[in-house]
Amino acid sequence: MKLRWHHCYLIVALAVLILGCEMETRVISSSWDNLPADPKPRQTPDAYKDPAGGQGWAIQVIQLPGPSRHTEAIELVKQLRAKSSLADLWVLDDGQVATIYHSRFTRASDPAIPDALAKVQQIEIEGVKPFAQSQLVPLVGGSRAIADPFDLRQFIGYYSLQIGFYDQNFGGGFREAAEQAVRSLREDGHEAYYYHGPYRSIIAVGVFDYDQAFVNAGTVDTYAPQIRELQQTFPFNLGNGVTLLQKEAGKDIGEQKSSLIRVF
Repeated sequence: MKLRWHHCYLIVALAVLILGCEMETRVISSSWDNLPADPKPRQTPDAYKDPAGGQGWAIQVIQLPGPSRHTEAIELVKQLRAKSSLADLWVLDDGQVATIYHSRFTRASDPAIPDALAKVQQIEIEGVKPFAQSQLVPLVGGSRAIADPFDLRQFIGYYSLQIGFYDQNFGGGFREAAEQAVRSLREDGHEAYYYHGPYRSIIAVGVFDYDQAFVNAGTVDTYAPQIRELQQTFPFNLGNGVTLLQKEAGKDIGEQKSSLIRVF
């Protein structure tokens, strides 16, 4: 059994229906739509709780108010990710203001903070440094929930490459196993995320809008070159850490491949 790094999406291969041949195409629906809210709210890891009773520290990049704040925040995160090397940008919407944060630290004395803060403050957009006043802030709990920068739910409407999952067959700690897998991938330099459902936790890499994820191939849309390149690094969708073998009409058709999913 191959140990490697699932599967909660529905993907329609239009070419199979129309042309009778296999072809990867865009995601048109997802069984995530049918998942109820996670019945077990995540507990913030003890490592994120500081002595003051908060949940760690983060660099506050900018705050956006208004009814379209969440969409604007996600679009800005995408822009900043393209213009800088900052991968750990995340969004917290408290119902009135959407705040973009960078990274997360267990204590204010973390030696990595000065360098991280400088990178945010030095970002230039059209010759201006709009985040020069960014600062380190405590993530105080209380009335608002603190998002995890590795949680894929913050990127609603975007696409990510699913490379694995942990579910109830793994055991009661499947959520924790998925989060640990994401942390390990992050340590190796990959932009990994988790997505918790009530019975399964998905592991995915990258965040892409539609134009970044797909290209037109005649009558269908197929994966863009950068997605196929990412699949070279993560070719399979693993279940509970092992390779899954697929069958069609009773015949083995090979290992289950990694595929794009849309965040709902």
